[in-house]
Amino acid sequence: SVFSADASGAAGDGHIASTGYALQMSSGAGQSVTIGGTAMSTSGGSELITIQGATGTSALRLSNSSATAGSSQVLLSVNGNSQLAFGTAQTQLTGNVNVGAGSTVNLSLASSSVLSGVVTAADTSLDASSIWNVAASSTPASLGNAGAVNYPAPTGGAFSTVTTSTYYVSQGGA
Repeated sequence: SVFSADASGAAGDGHIASTGYALQMSSGAGQSVTIGGTAMSTSGGSELITIQGATGTSALRLSNSSATAGSSQVLLSVNGNSQLAFGTAQTQLTGNVNVGAGSTVNLSLASSSVLSGVVTAADTSLDASSIWNVAASSTPASLGNAGAVNYPAPTGGAFSTVTTSTYYVSQGGA
């Protein structure tokens, strides 16, 4: 199935607000969702975006948008052997990206996108104009960095780290 929404214009012209999931993809192959010019948020304790059983490399694309997690602090939760390509352009993401065992996510921050949060088990890449503000220690599956990875100040003498299970790729990033 394919879903596309475009509020045409500056981020925030369109709104998706929820007390539960703002977006859910489940049980299907090759699903595709594209959202542009929209502010997404949840005020509840659920994940903002949940992917469960979306196989065959499903795709989620956000452009000129913002996505803000609620009290759970989970922006994206991917489980159930899902395969997801998650691309952003000129998008502000606030919250954590969690990928469960057996699932894969290719997270691509491009065109001045900013992620503020923790990444767990996602293949993550940043182009030269994008930023990842690491909220706490993170374990992306891999990290391709041509942009900037910013760490928070130490808390109680403890530093946050980014540890990849395979390798860290520096492409001229910071």
